[in-house]
Amino acid sequence: MIEGKTKPLIIFYKFIGENKMKKIFMSILAIALTIGAVSGTAYALFSDTVDVAGITMTSGNANLEIYDSGTNQTKKIATWITESLNPSGKLSNLYPGFKDYTKMDFKNESASAIGLDLKAQLTSAGGDWGYLKDKIYMTIKDTYTIGSFPTEGWYTLEQLNSSPRAFGITLAHKEVKTYYVFVKILDSVGNEIAGKSLSNVSFVFTGTQAN
Repeated sequence: MIEGKTKPLIIFYKFIGENKMKKIFMSILAIALTIGAVSGTAYALFSDTVDVAGITMTSGNANLEIYDSGTNQTKKIATWITESLNPSGKLSNLYPGFKDYTKMDFKNESASAIGLDLKAQLTSAGGDWGYLKDKIYMTIKDTYTIGSFPTEGWYTLEQLNSSPRAFGITLAHKEVKTYYVFVKILDSVGNEIAGKSLSNVSFVFTGTQAN
């Protein structure tokens, strides 16, 4: 025991007497018990629990439909119908400086109420790919003024094949929008493309949920 720290308590005890000291200790104890009781019951609030069962959660989907403009025939595979130079629907007899386009309607028929961001990618092509892959250009626009061919946003077929390319703006839920798909060959191209052709050219258009 450290004597220096016990003398004040002993002197105080002798000064006030034994009975008074007991009363002080009892008062302190009563206060401590009161505080403990209040603290112990402060969070004992009413509560109840409810079990919820039988919930079914069903996901929707993203559904992009594309069809030839003006036909109103929704389908997953759209045919190519050129508007200006070749009514037969074939991109044939192309030449340096060639330009043409077609119109396609894109419809957001998603079950979920979401917008769709659009991308296009060339997935396959047969024939003289090595000769024409960097000579034929394409772009997709949502507006077109006759006689005013687009001047920007063009990709070669090779670039369209390398990765999906975004176009247009977000297609709102249930919206139908017409897009113009343009094709051209630069004036600078020469005899290297003469007599060449591509066959079974396929594109995949993807609609991804917009943020």
